[in-house]
Amino acid sequence: MGTVNYSRKSSEIDNVKFRRSLCFVKSLKAVERIRSGDASSVRSGLSLTSKHLDQMVRAVLMIDVKFDMAVFRGN
Repeated sequence: MGTVNYSRKSSEIDNVKFRRSLCFVKSLKAVERIRSGDASSVRSGLSLTSKHLDQMVRAVLMIDVKFDMAVFRGN
């Protein structure tokens, strides 16, 4: 029948800023493990998408993070 394509269409690119993304809800030090309550889904769309929340739990931080800091793969 065809191939499935989950990439964003050109008409959706400008709307990314209105989607949910992850943000830290408390300050944490480097080498701490991320727990389930340390990040929350907010509507800014500027960081890692909310579907990655379960994957980042128990990950070890490489840098210090502050309250309200966006979650990226590098933090």
